[in-house]
Amino acid sequence: MNNMDIVNYQNFLNEVMLELVKTVLNKVKTDGLPENNSIYFSFQTDNPMVKLSDRVKQIYPKEITIVLQYQFHDLKIESEYFSVIISFDGIKETVHVPFSSLTGVIDPNNGFSLKLNPEITKLSDLNDSNSLKELENTLTNSKSSNKIVILDNFRNKHKD
Repeated sequence: MNNMDIVNYQNFLNEVMLELVKTVLNKVKTDGLPENNSIYFSFQTDNPMVKLSDRVKQIYPKEITIVLQYQFHDLKIESEYFSVIISFDGIKETVHVPFSSLTGVIDPNNGFSLKLNPEITKLSDLNDSNSLKELENTLTNSKSSNKIVILDNFRNKHKD
């Protein structure tokens, strides 16, 4: 049995982080933001579920960061997305952001930063065996990218 079959830590971690984002958004919706506070949300604009004007998508074809600070309205939080009315160059528009497109959240006033992996979220939303293989390949490929240190390489090897 493969360890992937037992515990998928990356998937769990991403799910927990997304729940944290939803909790923060609900707090902002009910309590507002304290004066001079802001929260930055970065997301992939090329995600087909993102709703954003063509004008803004042309300027930011891959990713954008929006700021909730002074002038945002009608914040809505659903299980799969949030939407908000903000201004781009003085033009108000509704932005629809699926949680699966989020790449980061930053609250500079509280020294908080969160990096999300939309690829894991997208794959974990699928429930067929091909998506599980795809997820396993994604994680396996990330291991070979020298981002993970294997502790066995640093352990003293004793021969009994």
